[in-house]
Amino acid sequence: MTEERPLLEARQVFRGFFGNPVLKGVDIALLPGRVHALLGENGAGKSTLINLLSGALQPDGGSILVDGKPVERFSPAAARGAGIAVVQQELSLTASLSIAENIGLGAFPRRFGLIDYRALHRGLSDVCDMVGLTEPLDMPVADLALGRRQMVEIAKALFRRPRVLILDEPTSSLSAHEAGILARLIETLRDRGTALLYISHRLNEVQALCSHVTVLKDG
Repeated sequence: MTEERPLLEARQVFRGFFGNPVLKGVDIALLPGRVHALLGENGAGKSTLINLLSGALQPDGGSILVDGKPVERFSPAAARGAGIAVVQQELSLTASLSIAENIGLGAFPRRFGLIDYRALHRGLSDVCDMVGLTEPLDMPVADLALGRRQMVEIAKALFRRPRVLILDEPTSSLSAHEAGILARLIETLRDRGTALLYISHRLNEVQALCSHVTVLKDG
C-alpha cells in the first residue's frame, strides 16, 4: 500500500529578512486526513513558515509543492485556488460588515452582477452550524465578542471548502465551550480528508488533536 501524497509541502525552505536567516532548510508535509502540529517558541519561525505555505511570502531557497508539484511564485490567490485556507491569529474581519458579508467576502454568489444575499445566507447555513454560530447573519461583526469573531473567521475559511486548513493559535480567544466546538470540527474535517496544520502553545490541545508534530527551534 503506497502512502498518500501530501496536499501541501515545504522542502528545504530558506527565508531571511535583511540578511538575518529565519528559516534554515525546513521540511514539512501536510497529508489528507491528518492533523499536524507546528510547535516552537516565539521567534522560532512559525509565522514565516505559515506565510510561505499560504503564498504571502516567497522562499529564498527550497520549494513549495502542491499535490506533489513545485509551484513558482506562489501567491495568496494561487493558494486559495489550490484550496488552502489560513485562520490567522490576527483576525482579518471588517467590523462594519455583517457576519454574512465577512464570511462571504471575496466569494459572494452573484445574480445579475449583484451580490445574491439570499443565496449567500442559504450557503452559510452549513458552515454556521459547524462552528456554532447562532447569531443573526445580518448582525455587524462589531457587535460580537472576540471569541465569536474568531468563530466567524473560522467559518470564513470553511466557506471556501478548503483542502488544507492552517489554524494559527485558534483557541487563544475562545471560551471552553467554543474550543470544544472547534475540536469536534477539526475531527470532522480530518475524517473528511482535509489536511490540517495546527499551531498552538497549548500542549494539551496538541496531544488531544494532533497525530504528527513538527518542532521549530531557531529556524
